[in-house]
Amino acid sequence: MTRKMKGVVQINGDKVVKYPEWKKVFSNDMKRDLYDSKMAMQHIGWPKIKELMSWKNAELIPVESCDKMDKLQEALDWDSDIDYIVRNDKGQFPVASRFQFGNTICDENGGLHNSFTIRKSRLSGAPTENFKVEKALESGGLCPTYTVQGYVVLRPSDGWKAQLQSIAIVLTKELYGFKKRYSSLVKEKKSDNLFDVVYWDYLKHFSGIKGYVNPNWSVQLLDRQLELLDE
Repeated sequence: MTRKMKGVVQINGDKVVKYPEWKKVFSNDMKRDLYDSKMAMQHIGWPKIKELMSWKNAELIPVESCDKMDKLQEALDWDSDIDYIVRNDKGQFPVASRFQFGNTICDENGGLHNSFTIRKSRLSGAPTENFKVEKALESGGLCPTYTVQGYVVLRPSDGWKAQLQSIAIVLTKELYGFKKRYSSLVKEKKSDNLFDVVYWDYLKHFSGIKGYVNPNWSVQLLDRQLELLDE
């Protein structure tokens, strides 16, 4: 049962708080995806990442921007696939992040994908994160120290505060090392582009991956929350 009260939606006892900007409008899907990923990482994913990594007094500094970027931001984002810099008492660490929303977060059986998806090729032929990171790891160049992937249901751009369903963080060199060494365990996924899919359950046996999965997840939860967008 869903009932609204002063900007809060109550779904079977779970509260979903709406953002003030209802139905934010974007010039294209890419800018919308970027906005949603930024909001999800900064407001929902980051607190859980700090907890998983036991990072105290850590600061998350955005690199990627919905607006015009300076040359340093362009170099970090476009050339090195770095979305954020984490600064804490141990140093500074570049981070790559990806978030998925809505129906794309689970398979046909309702199970969360819980994987790292790495873009391997584009229809346009433009360099992908896979190409840039592999090149940097081989040459000693700059690339993300950590890679983060998270799954949420409602998009912030639709006016809702997305609820975190799962998230994981791993050293990038461990992720790409697993891809290279255990290629038979890596699944390819085709959409508009080609992706390598590395499941967390496989990776946890060969890396220091840290993750969280909502213990109350169900496909019914997904359906209930997506119904909100039709109201």
